[in-house]
Amino acid sequence: MINLLLGGTNLPVLLSEIYRSVSRQQHIELVAGKKGLSNEVKWIHVVENKEIASFLEGKEVVFTTGLAVQTEEKLSGLIKENIKNNVSGMVINIGPYISEVSNKIVAYCEKNDFPLFIVPWNVKIARIMKTFSSYIIDDEKKQLEITSAINNALFSSEQTRLYIPTLKRYGFQINSQYIIAVIKFYKNLDNLTITNIKKEVEFILKLLYNQTVVTQIDNVFVILFTGLSSSEIKHTVKKITLMIETKITGTAYLIAVGNATDNLTTIKSSYQKALKIIDMYGNKMTPINVIFYDDMGIYKVLLEIKDPNVVQSYILNTIQVLFDYDQLNGTSYTKTLRLYLEYNGAVSRLAEELFVHRNTINYRIDKIEKITNSDLSDFNKRLELALAFKLKSLFFD
Repeated sequence: MINLLLGGTNLPVLLSEIYRSVSRQQHIELVAGKKGLSNEVKWIHVVENKEIASFLEGKEVVFTTGLAVQTEEKLSGLIKENIKNNVSGMVINIGPYISEVSNKIVAYCEKNDFPLFIVPWNVKIARIMKTFSSYIIDDEKKQLEITSAINNALFSSEQTRLYIPTLKRYGFQINSQYIIAVIKFYKNLDNLTITNIKKEVEFILKLLYNQTVVTQIDNVFVILFTGLSSSEIKHTVKKITLMIETKITGTAYLIAVGNATDNLTTIKSSYQKALKIIDMYGNKMTPINVIFYDDMGIYKVLLEIKDPNVVQSYILNTIQVLFDYDQLNGTSYTKTLRLYLEYNGAVSRLAEELFVHRNTINYRIDKIEKITNSDLSDFNKRLELALAFKLKSLFFD
């Protein structure tokens, strides 16, 4: 199960969901277009001829008794007009006007992934229409209630009465694994682009997993993963990144995935971790678009530092003297030391990276030790300096 908290409106209702619900209560049969069951449904309409179909806005389920399309040619024309107008699916009342749907029409709908349903005449089509419309209305109510409850879980976690009863009613387990991810864009996107991105993400999530919720928090998109493995989350996030890069090429964005929590009352912690990652990395415009809290290593500890003055003081007492020396003398000892620490003291590799002789590297290391008053053969000293570089990168670069 996965829940997306993203845009201002509720998630799309998929035709597959409605069909599952209706088929439990009414006699309705899918005869073609199974692949199109992932279509979004906004509402339903009765359409008896292709002239009326031309006024459809798209994403409707169309119902017809066949009163005005009693021949195969006319029925085929109505179906083609529905497909042209982006109708999500069609329900035909089999009876005195349309006795059967020909193999030719079934094949055409199958070819176009257009869901075609039939309902026997003795079944009141009005009842099925009511079930369709009720599902759409009830789903909207459900999404709004869940959205409100999850917002309360994030911002009023101590007041469990504001969200636990609602979430339990909709199938959320109190004790389960919850992980929150945050998506932030660093470019002002127009409303149409935001809407399109929102819909694409919604469909990715809802097609992969069953229960999904949508909302927006401040200026970021938020995703709540429920009961998914690490590999499932990474697979989903990868699909989202591919979609974003296809839709808005070149835009800067970051997806931060927080830590796992084991209770609904603690999802706030995962949300805050994701926001901290955004705060630390978000202004750097690095080529990295996705950061998982679990993959951060020592940065998990650094993430918990709340006072930037402590960080500034630490840098000042370790590597700032080297930055100052380089600035005054036009040298590059800071870069040499950073790479030396990253390569774990491998002089040959460092010499290749900087296109200089080994002796030059050894000279620079001696000079760096004097400037910083450090012994680089001491593991603790190397760790101290490496930590200073990481802190500077996180807080000030």
